[in-house]
Order: sequence, then C-alpha cells, then structure tokens
Amino acid sequence: ALAGLVDELGASCVVVGMPLSLDGKVGRAAREAQAEADVLAGVVGVPVETFDERFT
Repeated sequence: ALAGLVDELGASCVVVGMPLSLDGKVGRAAREAQAEADVLAGVVGVPVETFDERFT
C-alpha cells in the first residue's frame, strides 16, 4: 500500500520517525523503527530516511 502511494504521489523519499529516548539513546522502539525502515527501503523504490522525532 505504501509503495503504491509513493508512486501515486511521486514521492522522492520516505521519512520514518525515529523514537529516540530523550537523552538520544537508541532503545527498543527506535530499533523496531529502524527495522521497519530497512524493510520499507526494499519495497518502496525510493530512499528511506529516519528523523529524530524527540520534542515533536
């Protein structure tokens, strides 16, 4: 579904929020988000980047 949306919108990349802890450490949630980003990278056909979502 996401790959189709990327094509439909002509997206040049996909950004995945990285839920780092407040002190910037990578915890369980961030590791899971990175794993999902890695899977997406093989599916969507455009670069997949992560973004530190602390304080957002």
